[in-house]
Formats: sequence, structure tokens, C-alpha cells
Amino acid sequence: TPLANICVYLYPHGNSAAASYATCTGSDGSYRLRDVAAGSYDVAFYDPAGNDATQWYTGSAGGAADQADAVALTVSGGDHTVSGVNAAMAQVQQGIVAGVVTASDTGDPLASVCVYLYPHGSSAAASYATCTGSDGSYQLTGVATGSYDVAFADPSSGYVTQWYTGSAGGATDQASAHAVSVPVGNQTVSDIEVLNPSLVLCTLDEG
Repeated sequence: TPLANICVYLYPHGNSAAASYATCTGSDGSYRLRDVAAGSYDVAFYDPAGNDATQWYTGSAGGAADQADAVALTVSGGDHTVSGVNAAMAQVQQGIVAGVVTASDTGDPLASVCVYLYPHGSSAAASYATCTGSDGSYQLTGVATGSYDVAFADPSSGYVTQWYTGSAGGATDQASAHAVSVPVGNQTVSDIEVLNPSLVLCTLDEG
């Protein structure tokens, strides 16, 4: 599938200080850089939307992940076109998980609640963790594509630990958790939180 709005940069070979030329692909995925001075260049393909991994031109499918492995492109003098400088970009193999944690009795946002992502069905160790902010929100970035069980735990022990199920109240154990799928392409999986006016965490009974 042709990719539009991919940035194409030409750097002097071996120099990453600043690109000498730049443009973006059109709706058909094509691009053209005009009036390029004779010389050797490293070509980078970059997706500003963050959905596809940056790629450096090597002359073969897939390219390289960094400039050190790029193959220099030679532009000769005169009015010549160097064609076939292509890229087949792969989607970023990670995403973002986000949501809000609130109290069941008051509806107030809960700060400093720990949010853990475990590989689905595995409780050995959390793969990712963060804490909610003052507004009860959280965001886990750079999450590898896959399926996860999400746990909400209050380190102050004021609220019962809850596993995400996609419905109000959640579950009290991982075995009953609903797996959250993180797709490729740096997408955000949002609303991993309360799904209706009933609220996420239940307070512990006193006594």
C-alpha cells in the first residue's frame, strides 16, 4: 500500500547534523527531490505520525534502522534522475495503553494508583508499570504489540486491587481478567478504565 506524508531526507553521507534536502510523499507514495547537488547522500524515510518505523536506504528491501548501516546514494553532475530509491516501511511494533482511575463511592479521580500490564495469562512479572496522576489518568507508552492483563493496585491499601474486564467493577483475580490487545502501528488503546457511571475501584470495608 502506498504511504502518503512520509518525510524523505537526504543527509551528506555519514553526517547526521542536518538534512541537505527534504520532501514528503504524495497520495500515491511517490516523491521527488529536485536540484540535488552532486555528491554522496544517506536517505532517510520518516513517518511523522509515528505509525511506521524510520528506515534508511540500503538498496534492498527493509533498509536499515540507523544511518550507520545506510548505503550511500551517489548523485552525479548534470541533469540526471536517480530513480528507484524506495522504501518498504514496517509498522511500529508497539502502542500506547491509557485510561482513568476513579473511586466507586465518590467518583473522584484517584492519584498514585499503580497500573501494571502483565503478559496475558502470566503473573510472573509485569511487563510495564506506571502510576496515575492527580487527575486519575495514566499512560503506558512503548508497549510491545501483544495481549496483556491490566491490574490496578493501590499501594496505600485503601482500595481493592482490580483486574480489567471491560465492565464496571472488573475482577478480583487475573484468571477473570479480559485481555487487552495492543496492535501494531503505534496506536493508542484508550478507555482501559471505567465504562459506565459505576466506578473502577471499590473501597475496603472498615473493620
